[in-house]
Amino acid sequence: MVLKCAISNLCVTLARKLTNNLRVIQHAWHFWFQLSLVFTVVKLGVAVACFTP
Repeated sequence: MVLKCAISNLCVTLARKLTNNLRVIQHAWHFWFQLSLVFTVVKLGVAVACFTP
């Protein structure tokens, strides 16, 4: 029974660690996606400003 409990606790700990790592990866992916979107909008704004008389 003790071994089963220890294995169960280990599985829960690993699952939580994996979930936290996936959250960090998701946040990082969203950050870089939004940052690239902002740069794209800024570049388009500069291009429009250059061609506007």
